[in-house]
Amino acid sequence: MSDSPESVVRTFYGAMATGDISLLERVIAEAFASTASLARPESLPGGGVLDGAEAIVGFLRRAAGGASLVVDEISVADDGNRVFATVTITLGGTKSTALEQWTIDDGKVTSIRAYYWDTAAMLGPARS
Repeated sequence: MSDSPESVVRTFYGAMATGDISLLERVIAEAFASTASLARPESLPGGGVLDGAEAIVGFLRRAAGGASLVVDEISVADDGNRVFATVTITLGGTKSTALEQWTIDDGKVTSIRAYYWDTAAMLGPARS
């Protein structure tokens, strides 16, 4: 795996999309700071902030393969320390788009913050 921030992000999402848990674990072990955080909207089940690479691995083990994920766009900020990924997630037949901001300090991922266009879509099909 290349050490460039964009490559780390692409490898991470590739592992998520295919449900490759061993690759996900390797990416996190090699490219994440032990104190990294993952912030998801609090309105989602399991939402809020996960602190530490081990907590992130635990969450992603459960999440990988549970939804379809397509990376729509990845861009790197001019400073090279932030990567932005626009992804489409399909869960239970319902699509939602998210912007995920990655922060990299000293070559390690220190945080990921997810912004969903429609958090209600992440809860599944609308109930009548």
